[in-house]
Amino acid sequence: MKYKTTKQFLFGTASAAYQCEGAIDQDGRGPCIWDEVLLKTNRALNKYDPSYASNHYYQYKEDIDLAAKFNVKSMRMSISWSRLFPKDNKKINLKAVQHYHDVFSYMLSKDIIPNVTLHHFDSPMWLVKKGDFIKRDNVKYFKAYAEYCFKEFKEVYLWSTINEIHAYSNDKYIKSSIIPFGKNDFLNYFIHVYHMLLAHAEAVLSFKRLKCKGKIGIANANAFYYPINKNERIIKATSLANTVQNAFIFEAEFLGKFSSIILNDLKTILKDEFKKLIITELDLKILKEAAINMDWVGVNYYMSWWIDLPDDKTVTSYNTTGDKGKTAINFGNMYKIMVKPNVSTTLWDWPIYPKGLEDLIKSIYHKYHFKKDLYITENGIGNKEILSKTKTIDDDYRIDYVKKHLLILKKLIKQNYPIAGYYLWSHTDCLSWTNGYDKRYGMFYVDWKTQKRYLKKFAYWWKIFVDKNINKWF
Repeated sequence: MKYKTTKQFLFGTASAAYQCEGAIDQDGRGPCIWDEVLLKTNRALNKYDPSYASNHYYQYKEDIDLAAKFNVKSMRMSISWSRLFPKDNKKINLKAVQHYHDVFSYMLSKDIIPNVTLHHFDSPMWLVKKGDFIKRDNVKYFKAYAEYCFKEFKEVYLWSTINEIHAYSNDKYIKSSIIPFGKNDFLNYFIHVYHMLLAHAEAVLSFKRLKCKGKIGIANANAFYYPINKNERIIKATSLANTVQNAFIFEAEFLGKFSSIILNDLKTILKDEFKKLIITELDLKILKEAAINMDWVGVNYYMSWWIDLPDDKTVTSYNTTGDKGKTAINFGNMYKIMVKPNVSTTLWDWPIYPKGLEDLIKSIYHKYHFKKDLYITENGIGNKEILSKTKTIDDDYRIDYVKKHLLILKKLIKQNYPIAGYYLWSHTDCLSWTNGYDKRYGMFYVDWKTQKRYLKKFAYWWKIFVDKNINKWF
């Protein structure tokens, strides 16, 4: 099998193993953190059965055939760590190895480029029992797993180390949606983020040391933060919000060091506990070397937020049902997250603001000086959708949403920003981490009972759009 490379703009779709594969107890797969949360605890924010998802494990050929038919040029996906290493870091599941070889081979046979993520929210339970990434010593397990994949799956050209370090750590220690169900625990949030950054860096350096033929990057969860007005205290509060989600991670990934602004923000957020966040000179050397060697970065962009001064009491409420107006995020003495008046939102209260994508990309390029390839690794709109009598979905809202974001990218490419591709989230409908099966993002509709795929109006629009633009964006 041969890897595929490309010099044209990649129009693709994205998914993740746990959200689409199903087959959680089949062919030797071991449990991951979400199996424990959803099946063995009563603490899930939204209870649902993850065992079937969109059955991609068994229907991958059908999904890839749909990709080929509707001009999906690249498919972003993840390997399930707990499927590959079910019980520990030593014994490999050969059925899983063969499965992923089969998936990559079939993609390549259809001239579709795999973009493969090593960790997408789904640490194996054997690692979680050791502390997951809150324990610095566990970085070595991710490094070994990454090296195995690099050596084994030589047909893969585009690699991503970790998907959304912020979001995974946030779910653990701020949002309280997965083990260990921390709540507004910013110290352990930053420790977990930092150790995941070290794991990412070690994987990048292993990739280069092994002289793998391909490119390696990372996909970040990014929102752009704006002050609600020009009040100096609000501008400072906006800096704190940006440090939590973006800036701490960006400085590690792109610069390999932390500025005085970030360190001061961390001291404001963590106060006396700041000294418990251990950053060594050796760490910085590793981060710096990885920053130099990383080939590309991915931006997962869905929304922007506006920041106001907080109320005294911390109050956090998250919309997991799609009933508008449930979101309220106020971190006392730090910042309050707002929606700008006259900005429309999704059913899940996410502001729809394509301009934020432009400002985010410019920030990465100019503020952090990352001038290598940038992919939009996720973008899309989730909605409650019911199949019509004609067995389709008239998702004009999705066409409008994606078109506006693509026009931002086209504009930036003309201004010579190195944007290399766009991935719609998601390929088919899939389960949503804290929303179950009600929030549908897919290009293709999935009937959860029959697992039959149906075409949405968006799929036809995408096919025509890519036909017209595939050779015009570079």
